[in-house]
Amino acid sequence: MTTPLVSVVMACYNAEKTLMVAIDSILNQTLHNLEFIIVNDGSTDQTTNILNRYANMDRRILVIRNPKNRGQSWCRNRAVERAQGRYIASMDADDYSFPERLARQVRFMDACPNIDVLGTAAELVGTTGQHIGILVLPAEHAQIVAQRYIKPLLIHPTVLFRADFFNRFGLYNESLRSGEDLDLWLRARHSATYRNLPDVLLRYTYKPKKPVRAYLGDLGVQYRHIRSSGELFSKGYELVYFALRYVWVHLTNRKR
Repeated sequence: MTTPLVSVVMACYNAEKTLMVAIDSILNQTLHNLEFIIVNDGSTDQTTNILNRYANMDRRILVIRNPKNRGQSWCRNRAVERAQGRYIASMDADDYSFPERLARQVRFMDACPNIDVLGTAAELVGTTGQHIGILVLPAEHAQIVAQRYIKPLLIHPTVLFRADFFNRFGLYNESLRSGEDLDLWLRARHSATYRNLPDVLLRYTYKPKKPVRAYLGDLGVQYRHIRSSGELFSKGYELVYFALRYVWVHLTNRKR
């Protein structure tokens, strides 16, 4: 196999219900020069059998199997370390990448060498596939980071990195079980350049009622960054807003 242009990295844990759709969406990209590194994070369902079947069918797939569950950060780091592509694309096991996703992102990155991380817009769907809406994030770096403690900077499974991004800014924080992508964006925001395309290139499985543990993980990441950057007094109100919004979403969903 020749050196791939794009390395797609994905972690999965007990993802038998959605995994095949996610894998097929990458294998059917119009950009064919890719490798697909999938980390099986100690799955106990049919995930292992599904991955073995796909790896036998397509030599672009490399499966790494953890004997026990280690978490998204650990898995993504192992995949990034094995990646050989000029670009590294993120993917989740319950999402769907539209066929033109990687080709369009690569064309944009080739034309804009100053961009380090490129995200896209996404179609939001529920866990049963129902359409919820379209999420389009701010396009330019300054807009992306302006409300960094309130709104998402990038939709993580849409992003395409330059491979040297991780050499410059480090890997995901393996001590974090949630919020590892937010930690990475905040850690690199002063020196890296982010961009979001308005194009809808991924179907994202959206869960409005975020688990309390994941929410507290995000809040902890935000607090550490806001404190270390000396922004507690100027930006602290954004943490309050973030907390109130979480409570409101939970109360609203409970009433339905």
